[in-house]
Order: sequence, then structure tokens, then C-alpha cells
Amino acid sequence: MNKMEEAVLISPISERFFAIMLSVLDDDGDTKRVAKHFGISVNEVIQIIHEELFIPGMETRMAWQAMCFVIVCLDKKEMEETLRKTIKKCILMAAVFYTNVPENVRNDIAMNGSNAECFRS
Repeated sequence: MNKMEEAVLISPISERFFAIMLSVLDDDGDTKRVAKHFGISVNEVIQIIHEELFIPGMETRMAWQAMCFVIVCLDKKEMEETLRKTIKKCILMAAVFYTNVPENVRNDIAMNGSNAECFRS
């Protein structure tokens, strides 16, 4: 990973990145699946995700990884009782991931498909 890529990943989450992230989730149908699981609208899903990710100190990479973990939890039927609780748990999981997983392993995961795909098995 070059310095520019690293700078983008560790930069604070932005509205532009949020829109890109939602586009990826929408393309895969994930926001609809999350909405169905919790019995809420897609707009409510987007609003809750926004509220939970736009917190002081949230980095782009942490936000992306947390959302990947939300989808993994959905696939594995390990969601908490609310979407907010699930996102908070996944933010903590993302923090552990970036703290404890060596950079070369994280890069390998990123280069071999989406992070969510790597953790689904």
C-alpha cells in the first residue's frame, strides 16, 4: 500500500466516502437485507449507520471494516437485538482487527476480495 492509499484510509470518515460505501452495500443488496432483518426501512438503516459511524475519531478504514463485519454477522446470524448494538460491536471488532492483525495480512485480505467475503467462511 502506498502512502496516498494509507492517508486516505486513516483520514476521518467523510460524506463522500459514506456515499461510496452505501453504493457498494446497495449494489450487493446488503442494506435491504439488514432492513429486512430488523424490520425497518432502508432509509432508517442508512440513518442509523450514519449516526453510528460519524463519531469523533472515526477513520475511513474503521468505518468500512465495521460495515464489513456487520454483513458477516448478518450472514452468520450473529446480529445483536438492534442495528445500533450490532454496529457498535462491529466498530469494536474493527478496532481489534486494525490493532492486532499485521498490516501484510490486512493487505492480503484486501487484495483477495472484499473483507466481508474473507470472513464469511
